[in-house]
Amino acid sequence: MYSKHMIILLCFLLAGLFILPVSADVMPPGYKAVERTVFIENVEEYPNVVFVGNIQGPVIQCKNPYVIYPNTTLTQFYKANNLTIYAIDRSYFEKYGLENLDLKSGTEFYSCSFPINPDWYSTTIVNPVNREEINYSVAGFKDNHLILYMSYKKSVRSGLPDKIEHFDPPQIDGLYKNIGTSSNDIDSSGSSNSLESSMFSNILRDIYDFFSNLFRIFVI
Repeated sequence: MYSKHMIILLCFLLAGLFILPVSADVMPPGYKAVERTVFIENVEEYPNVVFVGNIQGPVIQCKNPYVIYPNTTLTQFYKANNLTIYAIDRSYFEKYGLENLDLKSGTEFYSCSFPINPDWYSTTIVNPVNREEINYSVAGFKDNHLILYMSYKKSVRSGLPDKIEHFDPPQIDGLYKNIGTSSNDIDSSGSSNSLESSMFSNILRDIYDFFSNLFRIFVI
């Protein structure tokens, strides 16, 4: 038979198991945590798409899944979790609702496993960076994949000016600008070289045909 004091002690120990992983990750000697603030900055450019973040992992004590708006700070809540971003057709989303989405088996969703921990990371104490502000952007869609890329990064540093970096979108052939679009809506930025080459070839062929016909006229 357990005593009252032992039961109370067990309750405290069990509570500590749930709280400790989230609030007290112990840093190794010589290391520190760098906090991050991460947004997807251009979701408003896709009015027919709803972007949803879904967390998987051992400790989830926040709203999950969650809709990503222009001002939504991304989170995976705990370092051992994984965050996946889904792009969902708005009409489909409005029909079923956030609570009824089967994200694990839904083939109509475009997804991207988020490449970094959006909350923080650990680094050596000699690293002057104390905080990062990062923006990701949607480049487009291809083969049921949502293509995201880091477009902006601000590193706040001790004793040094802030470091600001801008990044260009990836060059990917056949990148779609929207979900469910046809091949006629392929983003030209992702396949500019092939399109320019094709246009140049067409011009040369037109010039060749013109002079060939002109030569035939004069010969005849």
